[in-house]
Amino acid sequence: PFLNFGRNITKLMFKCSDVKGVDFKDLVFPNLKYLDIDSSKGMALVKPNMNTLETLIIQNATYHGSNEIFDLPTMLPKLKTFLAWNCNRYFLNETVPSILLMTSGTLKHLLISDVGTEGTNPVVKMNNLTHFVFDSVRDWSSQMIKENRMSLQSLVFHYRDVESREKTLPSLLATVKNLKEIIIIANIRRLFGAETTIADIRAKSCVQAIQKKCPKAKIVIEAYRMQFTLRWYLPKLDPELKDANIYSA
Repeated sequence: PFLNFGRNITKLMFKCSDVKGVDFKDLVFPNLKYLDIDSSKGMALVKPNMNTLETLIIQNATYHGSNEIFDLPTMLPKLKTFLAWNCNRYFLNETVPSILLMTSGTLKHLLISDVGTEGTNPVVKMNNLTHFVFDSVRDWSSQMIKENRMSLQSLVFHYRDVESREKTLPSLLATVKNLKEIIIIANIRRLFGAETTIADIRAKSCVQAIQKKCPKAKIVIEAYRMQFTLRWYLPKLDPELKDANIYSA
């Protein structure tokens, strides 16, 4: 049925994992700007529609070895928002490097659960990256902040792992020239309640240091689940993103 009215479709949220007997690579939507897919199976939709896509959301995608081959796009000339969430490390390592490199001149919003990407994904200078949402403060995400410190305006990340960056993270964020907003997803009781572990004390110290080092940035401490924050944060990036359901964040 898509083929009969495909020209009119600009936004497609597709639960690909439930579809059987369809060769997705044959589905071309000439005006498709927004694609939200729920599995690696849906990657076949990206290449035939790569010239028009402005928003690409991939959730829950997994990759288990050479038996799965992705026909990756060769370009994404209009992509502004890329979200890859709750995908396994093998999928991220197979797809994210290519997508970041081919969108380094256009991408403005990057949202990625970067667990498992240590040491393998390249650190890419994105000329226009303004908003960066990531799962935890690790080597790759820290290096991405450093490389894109001239353009970044907004950062969202989990409270976990910040204690390991107690000395370096505040100074790193202070180098981001136009940083306007830092949103930290935290367990409020652990961050503001009684210090129960050394990690809690160090994390609290880190957050306080960030507040001192980045006096011009609005710092928001949000509830513990990332999915609740993204419900109000995503529509700020683009009103179209109000429909994105990040269930497992």
